[in-house]
Amino acid sequence: MKRAYTLFTTPRVTRGYLKKIGYFLLPLLFLTANSSCLDDWIDVVPDNVATLDHAFRDKTRAEQYLATCYSYLPKSGRQHNPGFFDDFTCIGAEHYLYQEYSVSYKFFGYRIFKDGNKADDPLMNFWQGRRGGVNLFQGIRDCNIFLERIDEPIDLERYEKNRWGAEVKFLKAYYHFLLLQMYGPIPIVKENLPISAGPEEVAVFREPVEDVFDYIVQLIDEAVPDLPLTIDNEISEMGRITQPIALAIKAKVLVTAASPLFNGNKDYQSLVDKRGVQLFNPVEDPGKWKRAATACKNAIDTCLLAGHDLYHFISSKNMSEATRQICQVSQIVADKWNPEH
Repeated sequence: MKRAYTLFTTPRVTRGYLKKIGYFLLPLLFLTANSSCLDDWIDVVPDNVATLDHAFRDKTRAEQYLATCYSYLPKSGRQHNPGFFDDFTCIGAEHYLYQEYSVSYKFFGYRIFKDGNKADDPLMNFWQGRRGGVNLFQGIRDCNIFLERIDEPIDLERYEKNRWGAEVKFLKAYYHFLLLQMYGPIPIVKENLPISAGPEEVAVFREPVEDVFDYIVQLIDEAVPDLPLTIDNEISEMGRITQPIALAIKAKVLVTAASPLFNGNKDYQSLVDKRGVQLFNPVEDPGKWKRAATACKNAIDTCLLAGHDLYHFISSKNMSEATRQICQVSQIVADKWNPEH
C-alpha cells in the first residue's frame, strides 16, 4: 500500500501520468463542450459545390434544370432511321435478321426481339436505369424538385414559370405512363420523400392500374392550359411539349386504359398486394372506350388547329396512281416540314 502511494505521489511519475491522461481527456472535453459548434462546422457546404439553391437561383440555371427533366426521355427513334430496331420498336423485314448486330448502335429492341429478355437482369431496365434503360423514377424525382422550386428564380416571368411547370408536369405524367406500360401497377410518386424518411415510408406500395391511369390523366389535364399550341421560336425550342403533344399522349393513355389488357383483364384478378388491394380490376367498363374516343377527337382537333394534317403529295406532273402512291409514301419521310411533323 505504501509502495503504491509512493508510486502515485512521486513527482516525476505524477507528471508523466497526468501528461498522458491529458492527451486523452482534453480532446474529449473539447468535443463535449463544443458539440453544438462541431455540428455547425460539419453542416457547411464546401465552396464550388452545386446545390439546389444554385439550380434555381436564376432563369438560366432553372432552364438547365428543365433540360435535365427532359433528358430522361427514352430514345425511341434515330434521326437517320426512325423506327428502325430502336429502343421501343422492332420494325423491319425478315431478311434483316442477321446474326450479329452493331455494338455501337446496341439496338436493344432488336436484341429483345431476336434473343428474348430475362427477368433477373433485363435489357432496357427503366425501373433501375440499367442495360439501355434510363432510371425513370429518378426522372420523376427531378420533375418533383423542379415543380417544388420553379417559383424561386426572380428573373423568370410568371407566364414562363407556368409554361415550364406545365412541361415538367407533362413529363412526370409521361414517365409514369412509360413505367405503367412496362411494369403494370407501379408506385405513384406525387412528391419526393424526405431524406429523413424511415424504412416504412420508403417501402411504398404499388397502386392499382386504374389509379395510376387516373393520376396520369389528371397531370396532363393540369398541364394543357399552360402549354403553347405551337412553337414560336423553332431554333431554340423545337421539340418541347405543346398542347397537341400532350393531348395526343392523353388519348394514347386512355386508349391503353380501355384496352382488354387493363380493362376487365381476368388473367390478373388474383394479383393482390399485402394490404389486400386488387391491382387489376377484372370488371370491364365500356365507358372507358367512350372516354378514349372523346380524347382522340380532341387531340385530332387540336392538331388541326395547330396546323398539323395528313400528308398529301402534290405534283405538277402527270403520273400514274401507282407512281403517286410511291412518291406519297417516300415524301412523308423525305419532305421537310410536312404537316404531319
